Amino acid sequence: MNAIRLSKAQGRIVALALLLSLLPLSPIISYAATTIDVWTDSPLYNPDDLVTITGYVETDGSPDAGALVIVTIKDPGNNVVLTRYLVTNSTGHFQLLFNVSTAIYGDVYGDWNVIAQVSGGPSDSTMFVVGTPVISISSPVDGSTYNVNDTVTISGSFYVEENGEGISNASIAIEVSNGTATVFTTTIPTDSDGNFNTSFTITSDMASDNTTFTITVTGILTGINASVASSSVGINVIVPGGGGGGGGPGPGAGLVGGVLVSGSSSGIGLLALIPAAGVIAVILYKLRKK
Repeated sequence: MNAIRLSKAQGRIVALALLLSLLPLSPIISYAATTIDVWTDSPLYNPDDLVTITGYVETDGSPDAGALVIVTIKDPGNNVVLTRYLVTNSTGHFQLLFNVSTAIYGDVYGDWNVIAQVSGGPSDSTMFVVGTPVISISSPVDGSTYNVNDTVTISGSFYVEENGEGISNASIAIEVSNGTATVFTTTIPTDSDGNFNTSFTITSDMASDNTTFTITVTGILTGINASVASSSVGINVIVPGGGGGGGGPGPGAGLVGGVLVSGSSSGIGLLALIPAAGVIAVILYKLRKK
């Protein structure tokens, strides 16, 4: 009986196949898809108010009963002031009551953050504000004038009126209207001090005539998607050749040899001499009736 000779490469392949056949088969692991949402019963509160924090945990599209959730609350200075371990009920929900106590936390004005995390799993966050949110627009100045192709910078701050505390991690929605249509929109975040900054360029298709643009800025609390403050300014946009100027000569006017003659039914008219130097001399005269 003839023996089968294998090359070195073929021998290695056979040896590897035999080795793999001796290994136990690993089971296929399927990971459940878990999500969590958290929210408060209001976007705004006064000092010493009671905040109701509610959340929901879902796994594979169904309520996750008995899930362990860690809830953390941070004050306007980003300090952790409370941590609680909660268990979801039969409907996958959890709830926590939090008192914004001035006796405990002192100056409570500003933006508070709530973070909820499934133990060893995903997390979600939301925010609420204690005090009165205010939008302040520092640029552009209300009533200022721009030309087509100019760039308009929109900047300002989103803060709490009572102590000037900037509202960070919020969204700023900006809308620019020319009176008949919206010509520019964007949404940008505030920085750690509550400031915002963006810009847009005035193009010829935004205005066909001299007009006023209204710029509206709205502050939105992240997670709650609640619009809590708004402010607006107007700017004048000048279009080359656009209307809105002083107007041309009135009825009966004519230009003869560089002299503008304007008559009226009363026989009184104006004679405007336009010398090369650009000085306009206006002489009142009386028209002769034929």
